[in-house]
Amino acid sequence: AADAGATAGPALREFDINDRAGIDDKIRSCRWSGNSVSTAKYNAVTFVPKTIFEFFRIVANMYFLLISCLQAFTDLSPTNKYTTAGPLLIVLLISMLKQFVEDWKRHAADKEMNARVAHRISATGEVEDCAWQSIRVGDLLQVRDHEELPADVIVLATTEEEGRCYVETANLDGETNLKRRHSLADVNKACGWREVGQPLPPGLAAAQCAAAAALAGTVRYEDKNNSL
Repeated sequence: AADAGATAGPALREFDINDRAGIDDKIRSCRWSGNSVSTAKYNAVTFVPKTIFEFFRIVANMYFLLISCLQAFTDLSPTNKYTTAGPLLIVLLISMLKQFVEDWKRHAADKEMNARVAHRISATGEVEDCAWQSIRVGDLLQVRDHEELPADVIVLATTEEEGRCYVETANLDGETNLKRRHSLADVNKACGWREVGQPLPPGLAAAQCAAAAALAGTVRYEDKNNSL
């Protein structure tokens, strides 16, 4: 029996490489998210209620709303009924217009990012172009020199000596120095290995893609959690 004070570790995700049917089943059953990016705050349904709610979360705006209601629906104020409501409505409309323009730019940036081109390795080992948003868990990708990574990836093989590659993380942490990473040595050797000092063999990248499409294995890694 488990100890009463023991805590369960992070949940694990598990899938088989090149088992596309099985991965599709797990994506549906486990509700794994896709690779599309969304930084927008609103959509066509939520824009009006959310902007109004956020506007009146400010104490000053709520105060002027209360004053406007007292002026419009009671005889407590000697001034015109719309003395406060008119300016408040104008400020609200300007605020909504500002939010609309900013969120429109976010939607445009998201659309551009999701439509960027990645290189996916098909079941036959051929490289085909696809949009970033269409990438799914378990896809084999070919990342070329100076390209951005379209998703979190495991380096299976590289054309560099001893499976080396260099990654820049400036868009994550601001560091511009290249970080050295290594592929999984056993997988890299199965796909095509390059020793130190060995010239780059012609067609190595294509051969590695074909070999990767024939790989069989299981990937296990921690599911999303709040632990760093």
